[in-house]
Amino acid sequence: MTAMKSPLLHPLIEIRDLTHRFPDGTPGLSHVNLTFHEGSFVVIAGANGSGKTTLLKHLNALLLPTHGTVRVDGEDTRKNPLFIRQKVGLVFQNPDQQIVGETVYDDTAFGPENLMLDRRRVRERVRTALRAVSLSEKAEQPPHLLSGGEKRRLAIAGILAMKPRVLALDEPFSSLDYPGIREVLRQVLALHRLGATVIVTTHDVEKIIAHAERLVVMQKGTVAADGPPDQIASGLERFGVRVPCAFRWGRRAESWLD
Repeated sequence: MTAMKSPLLHPLIEIRDLTHRFPDGTPGLSHVNLTFHEGSFVVIAGANGSGKTTLLKHLNALLLPTHGTVRVDGEDTRKNPLFIRQKVGLVFQNPDQQIVGETVYDDTAFGPENLMLDRRRVRERVRTALRAVSLSEKAEQPPHLLSGGEKRRLAIAGILAMKPRVLALDEPFSSLDYPGIREVLRQVLALHRLGATVIVTTHDVEKIIAHAERLVVMQKGTVAADGPPDQIASGLERFGVRVPCAFRWGRRAESWLD
């Protein structure tokens, strides 16, 4: 993944009047309008059930709009889901849902192999991805022996091997202890520095708010707030989200890596 020369200029994802209803008629999203620029780092916050995960699944065509459009790099998600999934890599909240290989190497190779790449290119992508998440030394290890943080990094590696332009992570710190949180956060920030567009959903912004360039708040399937974190974070409680400690006292948020 190469570094971006002009971040925040190209509108990579454009969401217009996105409405989604589940098959039983339950509303998931209502008239959502958002644009995500290439090279940005965006946190999408909200209480459980606010629509964060539903929104994220629309970014790589796992879900399709009931009404409205989602375009990735100019392409409508309804028309070419395979193209979209190569552009937007989604890391689920539970990494075990994504791990399919018998070894760390096999699991990371699964995506590139399904792109019908030759063996040499698959090997190159896997090595690069595992190196990016610091799992090279565990390439031959069974995934079930990994720690929670390592499993999350393996899920990220499997996405990176597809060479997406967007890394979308759903509650990436869920169920992790403090060392695991720091491991995953360090890898995500490193990937952003290399040029990845990063979109993270969370109901607990404390762990990542110091690094966000933009904060989007979801409530009942709609966008309730959108802007710089220092202008929004102090009012998060009215949306059912805990205010980070620093913002309670009017201070700048500190990184969990400090």
